[in-house]
Amino acid sequence: MIHKTKKQENFRRLATHRTRRVLHYMGLLSNLANQTNLYIYTPEDVAKMSNAIRKGLDELEKRFKSAKDDDNFEL
Repeated sequence: MIHKTKKQENFRRLATHRTRRVLHYMGLLSNLANQTNLYIYTPEDVAKMSNAIRKGLDELEKRFKSAKDDDNFEL
């Protein structure tokens, strides 16, 4: 049981840290929408960024789902 708890603690520690980093960098991307016209971008540029982020999130969810499904394998 201790081994499982340690793995859970490690997962939570790493997941928390990495999630916070992702959110930080998403905030930096949001800063590019700055209203003082420091940057010029098109709706297509924003769509490309959004689509890339969605694709990455979909892949993340898919990997966690498939990892969980592997545990249920039976012959």
